[in-house]
Amino acid sequence: MKIGYFINHFPYLETDASTDDLQHYHCGGAENAAYYLSLEMAKRGHDVTVFTTSPTSKFIVEENKNIKILRYGTNLKIGTSNISWKQLNASIDRNFDLIHTHFDLAPCPLAGLRYAKRANLPLIITYHGDWVDDYGGIIRRLGVAINNRYLVDKILNYATCIISPSKTYIDRSRYLIPYKNKTIAIPNGVNINDISVHDPKNECRIKAGLPTDGKIVLFFGFLAPYKGPDILVKSLPTILAAVPNTKLIFAGKGVMRHELEKISRDLGVENNILFKGYIEDELKPFFYASADVFVLPSIMATECYPLTILESMACGTPIVASEIGGIPDSVENYKNGFLCKPNDENDLAQKIIQLLTDKKIQENMTSYCLSKISDYSWEKIAEQTESLYEEVLH
Repeated sequence: MKIGYFINHFPYLETDASTDDLQHYHCGGAENAAYYLSLEMAKRGHDVTVFTTSPTSKFIVEENKNIKILRYGTNLKIGTSNISWKQLNASIDRNFDLIHTHFDLAPCPLAGLRYAKRANLPLIITYHGDWVDDYGGIIRRLGVAINNRYLVDKILNYATCIISPSKTYIDRSRYLIPYKNKTIAIPNGVNINDISVHDPKNECRIKAGLPTDGKIVLFFGFLAPYKGPDILVKSLPTILAAVPNTKLIFAGKGVMRHELEKISRDLGVENNILFKGYIEDELKPFFYASADVFVLPSIMATECYPLTILESMACGTPIVASEIGGIPDSVENYKNGFLCKPNDENDLAQKIIQLLTDKKIQENMTSYCLSKISDYSWEKIAEQTESLYEEVLH
């Protein structure tokens, strides 16, 4: 099968870009999902081409066995999104069987739609979640508003089939509900060998450059309003009252860094928070394995199926996450973690305290995480996706 993938940003197979370029080339859950699915489909013998952007203005081609990555030079950057006019007008000089677009950052989904229509090919969409336009700068708000009003329905309507990583999210998304009859749930996966570690917690903390004593609460991801990192900071005084030797670790960069620092100073908890910034891939497992609890306090239904939850599970770290969007598909209450009320720092604090102070619950959740994570291997996810491709083509 010859497959064309469209994704706005795509991690490097081999890191040829500078560290500075990569720090300003945001690759979150959707981008990593596209990356591992592409690699796995190439391993299965399919001919894979990825249409994406470069972190610079240069056009770059990467090739490795059955996968070719075309990185079109960036002409404009809005927020975290790189925009390339050449990606939008990619030439039809390859014979594909189908196009698979990851619907995340604009305008990449439009590029995939244009290619599929011009080449008269089936279009598969992986829908990674609704975008909301009620936060951020005026340019972001305008861009998201245009995307929601003019592009979402146009692309979803044309799609041959839509993949939602979360079954729950199909009924919660304002845009997917009209297309339920052609939407199928296939979860995101995790590269278990890359993310899991077997070192003792103390050694993981040393490798991650984290405190070796006390409890660690970890937030891993982009510091953006919809992720609710401010709710987590506001919960910290209550947590410290019950568990004084707790450190809150923010791993990742983002637009809220300075705001979070101010909130922590106002609350007098700045000495219990560490902002670690951009974390290189090889260090990620040690951060997860260092933590006593991983927290995802999202406040908006944009969260469809966060990969950070699966990464945490692969390291045996229990989770506290908001009961919102598609999160309940991956966080099973009282099994691998706790679900909490969104935008409620007190409920969040109580769930975190319960995990930090009840060793038996923590051990049971760790065991469940490690036993369940094999269900989310990329081999299994790719097999399901491959079956869908075959069904569409036949």
